[in-house]
Amino acid sequence: TVTDIAAFDNKDTYARVKRSADGQKVSFEFKRIGQSTINEIERLIKVSISKAK
Repeated sequence: TVTDIAAFDNKDTYARVKRSADGQKVSFEFKRIGQSTINEIERLIKVSISKAK
């Protein structure tokens, strides 16, 4: 299942999450998102995962 995380004016830009049918695998996909935003997303994921350990 693929779900949009945000809506953008440009049809070539997206942020979405893809989940496997059994929910065991989750992927985040980004296209044409600025590098500073990608860096911040990575930082937030790392912080969140380190808290969940």
